[in-house]
Amino acid sequence: MKRLLLLALGGLSLGLLGGTLAPARADLVVVQRVEGGGRSGEMVLKLRDARLRVDISEEVSAISDLRSGEILTLMHPQKRYTRIDAEGAGQLLEFLEQIQSGGANGEAAAVRLERTGQRETVQGFETEIYAVRKGKTTLRFWIAKAFPQQALFQAALRQVQQTTMAALARKIGRLPESLPGVPVKTELTEKGGGVKFSSTLVSVQEKPVSPSEFQVPPGYEPIASPLFPGIGGVRPPVN
Repeated sequence: MKRLLLLALGGLSLGLLGGTLAPARADLVVVQRVEGGGRSGEMVLKLRDARLRVDISEEVSAISDLRSGEILTLMHPQKRYTRIDAEGAGQLLEFLEQIQSGGANGEAAAVRLERTGQRETVQGFETEIYAVRKGKTTLRFWIAKAFPQQALFQAALRQVQQTTMAALARKIGRLPESLPGVPVKTELTEKGGGVKFSSTLVSVQEKPVSPSEFQVPPGYEPIASPLFPGIGGVRPPVN
């Protein structure tokens, strides 16, 4: 589940171009079709003001406060949630940087985005394929440079790129800082193992999102994070 959550979010957050764009004022809903980790279905991203919610599946949702950097993970069947506060997220980022650099005094290798020269039509859009390779793993992006809702998509997800969740995704997934367009499709493969994860952009819509979507539901109990034990804090929900 960790790879599905962080890699999928990272793929969404990278659909940004350079330049100055105004922050998104309207609520936004982005739908992706995802396959991997024994799961197949839709993943929904909802953005309102300075809060982001990602429904990875019917079982798991993640909520991030763009101002504070706090991350909530809701586990719906168990009616439980975890909270990583801003301090805990900073500790986790520092820990990941040390792992990737080989120690506290090392320096992490830069992620190199390769232009494959391949082109393909995905969801009716002309795309160019880019790749990031590390060992036996390859991450490919099908990039559309002429997307009808590109300005809306980029303006909103520019905020997503600044979230702690997106930063964690880039560290764990070894993702590049930016892409030259909108990622209509993202695919992770391993040599000899085939496709491990894929996501395809289905829709981008301006539509109202209820403030309650970014709150811990009544009756959910806080627990320590099973993915990152010892990081963050377990406290009552702040709605």
